[in-house]
Amino acid sequence: MSKSKKNFLESLNRTQAFLHFDDGTSFSGTINLEKSDPLLIKGIWGESAFTTAMTGYQETITDPSFLGQHIIFSSPHIGNYPPNKKVNQSSKSHATSIIARDFFPNSFLENLDTPLFTCDDTRALVRFITQKKGSHISVITPNEVAPSKESFEKAPVKCNQLDLVGEQEVETIVPGDSPIVLVNYGCKSAIIKNLKKLGFPLVTVGYNTTAKQIKSLNPRLIFLSNGPGDPRHYTFQIEQVKEMLSFEIPVRGICLGHQLITLALGASIIKLPFGQRGVNHPVIEHETGKILITSQNHGYASNKEELTQKLKNNILKREIFISY
Repeated sequence: MSKSKKNFLESLNRTQAFLHFDDGTSFSGTINLEKSDPLLIKGIWGESAFTTAMTGYQETITDPSFLGQHIIFSSPHIGNYPPNKKVNQSSKSHATSIIARDFFPNSFLENLDTPLFTCDDTRALVRFITQKKGSHISVITPNEVAPSKESFEKAPVKCNQLDLVGEQEVETIVPGDSPIVLVNYGCKSAIIKNLKKLGFPLVTVGYNTTAKQIKSLNPRLIFLSNGPGDPRHYTFQIEQVKEMLSFEIPVRGICLGHQLITLALGASIIKLPFGQRGVNHPVIEHETGKILITSQNHGYASNKEELTQKLKNNILKREIFISY
């Protein structure tokens, strides 16, 4: 075993730590930080979110949509196949911690700045999250006793800060007239790569770009990207999407972008009990009746009942068809 791999494995057991929830439930483990580390002393706060994916640890860890979250892998072995820089979804991890039963040494995990928490029982942790009602805000500390209720109410969680992951400026990816305009709220690199494959000019704009600024680019398509947080907080973005829908320009969205379209149409968004994150979720294609196996990563969803009410009565003044 190389010295770097040996050092990595030793670092995983550096400090005894605990993951605490607001109801007093705690899960023990070890973390690759010194007990005196200011980050650990302050407490590593985040929203616990688990994924059932057995592969794609690198894509998951670098997904900007995980901003402010503890990424919990239900699969017990993480890092047990070699990393590949080409699959990174952003330049770094935006999560607050990575939690798994076992981490295997590799160049990606060894160079990761995000704390690695080796949990003694991730099966129990995932089952707890699926049954826990209310908040999944949690904190990793070296203290066996959970913080006060007041501490959880004032938790410094940063899931809703689009400025930390979203594009700030206009960037031309593929030059040309009448481009696809991608509104970047924290876009995965794979989405940009797939849009490039369409063969059209492509421009990305910031998360706070106005609808009028986007229209001035003469887009052939407006694409709203994925991103982190609760879409119900993004009132500015909702108003801009509402205005975009009044243009004679196609609008598409994925993840957060899809949820913003729902809100702009006047339907509401619900917070899922424990989210839907993994690579094996079935989705029905209504045109054909076929079942597709899909990759999902979202903690919120469109309110089906309200969205159904908007199918014929909406700001588009046209009938909407739900295809999936």
